Amino acid sequence: MRRKSNLGALAGAIVIVLWSGLAAQARHLLTLAPLCGDYPCVYGANPGPLLMTSAGDLYGTTAGGGVRGDGSVFRLTRKPGTNKWRFRTIYNFCALNDCADGYYPYQTGLVADSFGNLYGIANGGGAFGGGVFYKLTPNRNGRNWNLTVLYNFCSRNSACTDGSFPQGPLAYSGAAQGLSYDGSSPLYGTASSYGAHNHGVVFSLTPKFGRWRETVLYAFCPGGGSCVDGTFPFGVTLAPNGDLVGVAGSGYPNYGLVFRLSPVEGRRLWSETVLHRFCSLANCADGSEPSGAPFVDSAGSIFGLTYVGGTDQCNGSGCGVLYELTPDGSEIVLHAFCPRKKCSDGRFPNGMLVADSLGTLYGATGAGGEYHDVNNGFGGGTVFKFSGSSFRTLVSFCAEASCTDGEDPFPGVALDPAGNLFGTTEEGGPDGSGIVYQIKR
Repeated sequence: MRRKSNLGALAGAIVIVLWSGLAAQARHLLTLAPLCGDYPCVYGANPGPLLMTSAGDLYGTTAGGGVRGDGSVFRLTRKPGTNKWRFRTIYNFCALNDCADGYYPYQTGLVADSFGNLYGIANGGGAFGGGVFYKLTPNRNGRNWNLTVLYNFCSRNSACTDGSFPQGPLAYSGAAQGLSYDGSSPLYGTASSYGAHNHGVVFSLTPKFGRWRETVLYAFCPGGGSCVDGTFPFGVTLAPNGDLVGVAGSGYPNYGLVFRLSPVEGRRLWSETVLHRFCSLANCADGSEPSGAPFVDSAGSIFGLTYVGGTDQCNGSGCGVLYELTPDGSEIVLHAFCPRKKCSDGRFPNGMLVADSLGTLYGATGAGGEYHDVNNGFGGGTVFKFSGSSFRTLVSFCAEASCTDGEDPFPGVALDPAGNLFGTTEEGGPDGSGIVYQIKR
């Protein structure tokens, strides 16, 4: 007697499981606003990290799009009692001649003070073409915003010893605790070009008598040559003890490093210590090419992501790691991405980490995920959480045809008090230029 095949029933079960997974994800992943790449595009394109204010509003920047195609700042406000959000562009860059107000605020993010003003940096434009530090002030009804340039980079001299092409987001005291900026203490950031040794700087911006003063705290590569102290920094975090912790390139070969800057009494320049050089282990098992400013907890441990390194599934370069640097200087790889070929946990993590009150870390990967082989050869990326020793993928992007649910959640995520996550993707969505999304708790 011929045995009856169960393949049909098995296929049906697989479809049911896949559909239930998609349905569950759809309940948690919401598109709040689509972005677009066509010019002109009021929504903007190539978004940066989101800012969640104490009032519950979301703010972000786009490097492209806007009325003039040079980037914008946008605001999302929630209708009371609902989960419906209203998108509004509050500023379009390059509104002044020669883009004196700045342009291309790529991955820079925003800072909000307790009065509702916003602060940010644009990578290009300004009076000297080196980028600007600006302030956005709302009028009484909150609909119209005025931009004031507070500092023009590359203004010190023709050699741009104050730096050029500033990176963000800006760091300040209380940022890790979700506090608003007080409007008077220093803001800290990096400029990835020029400086005294032409390899970038770390700077502070401080208001004084109604004007803002930029101070270079450290200029990279003072000895020239291989730049053992780092090169082209791209992000700093203010640690609880007042030090600055950041990531930078490492000359050649450029595997990257983590550094610490400490103030020195009586001196303007801060002292640098290299905390870790990536690719110190065979096959870069400790990670390579750090991504985004690290997170520093109250105990002084440093957490961050590397874009590659770790496992060897990604064409031999590794798929990236989530790492911890302990106060004694040891590095621990908390998670090496893509332990299996399909990379259901994601690969190529990027952007910054955020932590909740319990110390759980949240971040994003630019590729991989559950739908690695459905719509996209690389996968649409993921949002993940890490708690203690437990790693969990919360959402995999590109579950829908043409990745209309978003693809490549590049800048990281923002967290609200209720535990909901918010972020942006660089690609996907109805126009293929990204979305603003929410992951409901």
